[in-house]
Amino acid sequence: MTRRLRARLRAAAAAALLCGAAGLAPAQPLAPAELPRFAQPVLGPRGPLPPDQEAGRQQLLAQARQALQAGDAEAAQAPLDRAAALQHAADTELLMVQQMMQRGAYRQALAFAAHAAGAHADVPQARALYAWLAAVGGQPAFADAQLGLGLQRLPDDAVLLGTRQALATLQAGQPQALPPPGALGPVATGAVLPAGARPVGSGLLLAGGQQALLVLAGPAPTAGQPLWVRDGLGRSRTAAPVQAWPGKGQTVVWVRLADALPEAAPLASSSAAGFAGSPAVVVGHLQAAGPQPAWPVLHLGFLGRPMGEAVQALGIGLPAEQPGGAVFDMAGRLLGLTLPGDAAAPDRLLPLPALRALLGEQAPALLPTAPPGPRRTPDELYEQALPRVLQVLAGEGQPTADQPALPVLRKAAR
Repeated sequence: MTRRLRARLRAAAAAALLCGAAGLAPAQPLAPAELPRFAQPVLGPRGPLPPDQEAGRQQLLAQARQALQAGDAEAAQAPLDRAAALQHAADTELLMVQQMMQRGAYRQALAFAAHAAGAHADVPQARALYAWLAAVGGQPAFADAQLGLGLQRLPDDAVLLGTRQALATLQAGQPQALPPPGALGPVATGAVLPAGARPVGSGLLLAGGQQALLVLAGPAPTAGQPLWVRDGLGRSRTAAPVQAWPGKGQTVVWVRLADALPEAAPLASSSAAGFAGSPAVVVGHLQAAGPQPAWPVLHLGFLGRPMGEAVQALGIGLPAEQPGGAVFDMAGRLLGLTLPGDAAAPDRLLPLPALRALLGEQAPALLPTAPPGPRRTPDELYEQALPRVLQVLAGEGQPTADQPALPVLRKAAR
């Protein structure tokens, strides 16, 4: 069996595991051309390298980090491949997973993270990264089991214990989310945020990549207050409000971005509102203490009952998330955005008819409809949503000029 075939089987097994653990029947088998593109790199020997070769390998990793920080994930590929060929090492493989996520290749990253976690059992960051990627893709129980395997080997490791603690806050009803330890999230690129920027909501990138619909947890931004959006790949843009609609406990804001965000795939929305009891997923951003970029989190469940013409019970339990999470059906079509809950419903859905009414005559172009399609697995839905779902941040003052550096992997003491 070739390495490429083994890699494809691992990727397919990961997708099947995600789907099965969610209690869903798998979608129709994908044609070979539709499987995640995954060619296992040529891995060098294990063990220490001569000093000159190790210095060269570290230089290659530094080049890859610089490319990721510059927002050029493709340019990081060549130095990473060369570093992997020199030595089979955890720091190279974790940076390769990061590069895959920066390209939006979640399924590929998940499959390769599984390899890194198994091949480098003495490196807790490898197990933590694999578990966190599984968790944000909608599989917290499987993620916790992976952390349990790591803690059997390293029972007192702070990285694994901290990741398990953060994982517990992803459950529905948790009052406050905790970020995982280390650099488990996208690399920040694009517009640079000041240290005082704070998360104030979530939203959705509209078709064309130049405009977005946001839901803020509070009033609309004041005149002159900086506002930014950042997608699930860590790319930030400044945003200017076009129109705002205040509500009870939240404000819906239509914004225009200073520079368009690239679209990985065309946005598709359902032609009708989601009906009660139908399966759906929410992909949204957790509450956080600061402006650090984070991957969004997927939650799977069933929609609730209508609560009038302009609002619907969400029905899907969420942890401490910012409002404005995107709701998709199992074909990946948009159904609406989440709203803060009340006594009648912990979380609510702002359905498509209401979104179209807000956008008026521009709704057909910004929220194009699509016919029903084949059911997608949760990992496919998450990968599709990464460049679409937005974290919204506000702050005082102007952006700074310095980007934070990518951290260097440290092995846990044995």
